[in-house]
Amino acid sequence: MCKFGYKLKLSNVGPFPSLEPPDLQPYTELLAMVADTFTALASALGPLGSRMERIGILADCNVTLDELPPGANGFVERLKGVPRGGRMSAATAALTSVLDERDDCLDRCHYTLEAQTLADPRVRLKLDWQRVWSPPRTLTPSDLAQSVRDSVDAALQHFEAFGADELGAGVE
Repeated sequence: MCKFGYKLKLSNVGPFPSLEPPDLQPYTELLAMVADTFTALASALGPLGSRMERIGILADCNVTLDELPPGANGFVERLKGVPRGGRMSAATAALTSVLDERDDCLDRCHYTLEAQTLADPRVRLKLDWQRVWSPPRTLTPSDLAQSVRDSVDAALQHFEAFGADELGAGVE
């Protein structure tokens, strides 16, 4: 697992310290860098006879309800249906969807939305795209590199389609 985080820069200007945002890189660039590093490491290690069952790509962000991409808004709308007489004070919703199924593998995505309290407009949105092989595959380093590249491309296409609401009304 690889997780990205940014530290604020602290500078002492004047009598009080000042916090400055760091230089940010797009998720797609960071993900490509990790994929390249991972495949180079796997190639350097050589064939280990290990078997691959799954590759997962996770997009995890904290945003306000106003900042949610259009595709996530449909997901939020589904959460608003509360049983009669009830009042929703917090929400966690999770859904898994099979996106594509082939003879040797399937692609799926786990969608999770968490709101600790509805008074706070901040929510956590997670998209966990996975390619799962059945049966697991034994890969050469070049097979592994190609599988990682193909998975990153497919996951990013899905994340972009979800965000742009090209999958229908949010998650179906």
